Amino acid sequence: MANDGHANSETADLAKSSCDSCKASENGNAVGLSEDVATSLTEDAAIMAQYHADPMNVPDVAVPSSQPNRPATPQGPSTGEINKLLTYSTIASNPGGGKIRYVFEWRENGVPTTSSTDFVLPDNRVSKRNAWHSCGQGSGFGVRVKFVDESGASSEWSYFRPVQIYSIPQTPNRPQGPDCARINALCTFSTSTPDSCSKIKFIFDWGDGSRYHTGYYNSRETASATHRWSRPGYYDVRAIAFNAHGKMSGWSAIKRICVRSKSECPG
Repeated sequence: MANDGHANSETADLAKSSCDSCKASENGNAVGLSEDVATSLTEDAAIMAQYHADPMNVPDVAVPSSQPNRPATPQGPSTGEINKLLTYSTIASNPGGGKIRYVFEWRENGVPTTSSTDFVLPDNRVSKRNAWHSCGQGSGFGVRVKFVDESGASSEWSYFRPVQIYSIPQTPNRPQGPDCARINALCTFSTSTPDSCSKIKFIFDWGDGSRYHTGYYNSRETASATHRWSRPGYYDVRAIAFNAHGKMSGWSAIKRICVRSKSECPG
């Protein structure tokens, strides 16, 4: 049966400057850069151009530098699960020569914390791991990096890498609905999850071999769906939640409904 459900000129100049710098960096060997670093600078110039085209989607990007000592934008996942370690890597050249240490800045809800590597030779890719302990996205969540040489001189910050942090949906509450109903009567059931970082969908299992998928709901928002049973009997209704990242909760406790041809049902 069918179910019902909730179901400017300055900008152009900067962008051009980025591209010009990008073209110069493509000939990495001509300026003493490794192929990996030159490639990273090319990618960074593209990110800068995207920033000027749509700054909301590439937040907190620094003004491009004419010097080739900005670390490459950190490479790593764009999404991740709350409280799980994620790995990000970068690489940089040091025009002054000598070893450098990288300083990673992790931003969570707009609050920065840092962690550093040991001193290493430039032009070698390094990585660091971090876990975010709250959910969110945009300029408030992400990572950028700079390096400091042995004299204490610091590079510019790399471009900012935003990260979206999500959680696995919690098990939905036991569905709420009637205890009994007539055959083919339209019955409404509802449920919600205790908490979730992102919007979630629900699947209602009606206990008769059919299921219904809802649209997206906000955290703690009540989801509802309707169903009819065409045969008498006892049916166990349950629900499960999942988010846009494909992460699913466990099944809820069941809600049993008695479907009869008469108006009354036992118990």
